Amino acid sequence: MNIKQAGELIGLLALITFAGAPLLGWLGDVFLKITAKGRLLATAVGATLFLITMTISLQYSLWAKTYYVVMVSWGLAMFFQTGITSTLVAVTQDLSTPLCRAMTVCFIPIANNWLGGVQGPVIAGAISDKYGVTIALQVILILGMGLLLLFSFLASRFYDRDMARVKELGTFELEEEAAIPGRL
Repeated sequence: MNIKQAGELIGLLALITFAGAPLLGWLGDVFLKITAKGRLLATAVGATLFLITMTISLQYSLWAKTYYVVMVSWGLAMFFQTGITSTLVAVTQDLSTPLCRAMTVCFIPIANNWLGGVQGPVIAGAISDKYGVTIALQVILILGMGLLLLFSFLASRFYDRDMARVKELGTFELEEEAAIPGRL
């Protein structure tokens, strides 16, 4: 594969990846019509599909004679990964009062970096030194997706109670806001 072909393949995979967020967001909305925890269900579905496609990508990277299979399965994995993010943001928005929504969304990357960005390289490095890079990446992948599924399950256990609390608090709409001069 020459540089031009590699660039075209990466560009195509990036376009495919961008479609994951709206598709899993739509799936979350469809599931929401069926159950109140639909967006959490979409997160679990997306995480499971990400785990499967990323595992395929890592396995093919060991034995594949061509990079096309690896890149296509990696692209599909990233497709589902962007969808997971969109459904998680939607869940945080559902469970937040309007005045706190920006703050709740900021905790998603903080949690991602704290849980994965800080401990991930240390754990992956220790496993890699003993068993190799591919095994380390597979262990980190399974551990991370397992934690995501566990936390999604735990969130679904408290979802109804948290939603009732948010509805009890109300919308916090300020009626005086329209009377402020210069305000649209």
